[in-house]
Amino acid sequence: MTSVDSRGLVEAPRLSELDYKIIASLKVDGRMSFREIARELGVSEKSVRRRYQELVGENVLEIACFIHPSCAPLHGWAIVGIIVDPEGSIVSTADALAAMADIDYVAIVAGKFDIFAEIVCETRDQLLEFLDGPVRKIPNLSRIRVYPYLERFYDERIGPGLFSPAPDVVELSDIDAKIVRELSIDARVPFRTVADRIDASEVMVRRRMKRMTDTGLLRITAITNPATSGLEAGAAVAVELGEGASARAVAERLSAVASINYVALCAGGADIIFEILARNEGELGQLLDEQVRPIDGIQRLEAFTYLKLHYKSSRLYATFQLESLTRGRGGVVTTDSTEETDMSPTG
Repeated sequence: MTSVDSRGLVEAPRLSELDYKIIASLKVDGRMSFREIARELGVSEKSVRRRYQELVGENVLEIACFIHPSCAPLHGWAIVGIIVDPEGSIVSTADALAAMADIDYVAIVAGKFDIFAEIVCETRDQLLEFLDGPVRKIPNLSRIRVYPYLERFYDERIGPGLFSPAPDVVELSDIDAKIVRELSIDARVPFRTVADRIDASEVMVRRRMKRMTDTGLLRITAITNPATSGLEAGAAVAVELGEGASARAVAERLSAVASINYVALCAGGADIIFEILARNEGELGQLLDEQVRPIDGIQRLEAFTYLKLHYKSSRLYATFQLESLTRGRGGVVTTDSTEETDMSPTG
């Protein structure tokens, strides 16, 4: 994860009603054809194709594939709040953090911390090594506070319902892994092209894809870049629950708020951390006041509003998932003999 797009949220272009409808269709099925989208929206296929290409070119939209977390569990996730030494540069520190492969996103924030960063490691031991090694070697760090994830409850990038329940099929075959690797590069690549690249038949690629998507093992969906999708305000919000409140019940209520795109159950001083995005700061405050604070069980909120956001492509996260799965941790299995014989490309 080394590719970084660093932009302020205020630089976002304005999206049209058609843009939002195209994005909504692709969130349901990232491989939906332009013809199907055009028919659904009542516009020309040419208009859909052109606008899609423009949205991708403007770094507003990407199509990414995600493996169900039960297949490639990453137990070393955490949010880290960082205070920079008064004589140090917050921007330079954020840039150094964003360049690290194990950090998924970095935000310069307002509040008691200067920076929020999300760390993605496979195990808690690796998380500790990363925090105690590369992170602490960054100059000008004054204080670090770690909020380890107990559970990633909801992630809008992957879609509601993906984390629970687990799919019936929780293994990727050798051929599945090859297919997913190609889709991690371009999730809309034609099946014929995938088949040619992995020396398999197009029929097999289609069959394996249908199996993976039907069982919930794989999801292909549209992801919007919060730095370029018309949203000018965002915040990471730490939640403290009242006595006797259920963290999962509160997390479920938070997940239902349309503007919240990420919810995690945490340890380390916050019961829940979620991310919320809005069109402007006024709307952000209104959303927190009217849709979040009234939720039963919430005792205290602490919002860290984004001043600058480093965004990383979701394709990089999908690739990280696949690499984790294929490092011999029990996820990939050998295909059976019937599937092994169906490997020749179609003519």
